[in-house]
Amino acid sequence: MIGGTVLQNRLTKELPASFIQSIPQGTTIMYALIPELSTLPTQTRLEVQAAFAESLAVVWQVFACISGIGLVASLFMRGLPLHDVLDANWTMKNEKEVQKSTP
Repeated sequence: MIGGTVLQNRLTKELPASFIQSIPQGTTIMYALIPELSTLPTQTRLEVQAAFAESLAVVWQVFACISGIGLVASLFMRGLPLHDVLDANWTMKNEKEVQKSTP
């Protein structure tokens, strides 16, 4: 969701205005247009490809920052000890034991 939003916003800024105006729904359906990019005039196709590359680079940077924040946050989390004693109430019972214990 975050990546899609960042990508759409960057594509709106990066794509040539003439190309965006030629698409009735704007940049919301850009993924559907990818197979048709090869039919565009060379100059327009190169501009659209560059816009996609720049937009995806920004998406990558955003996710790298989010990952970095998660890493830093994990460094401040307190460790919880693992239990080394088996709780008899949480053991698995086989079918025979279950049938014996039901009235």
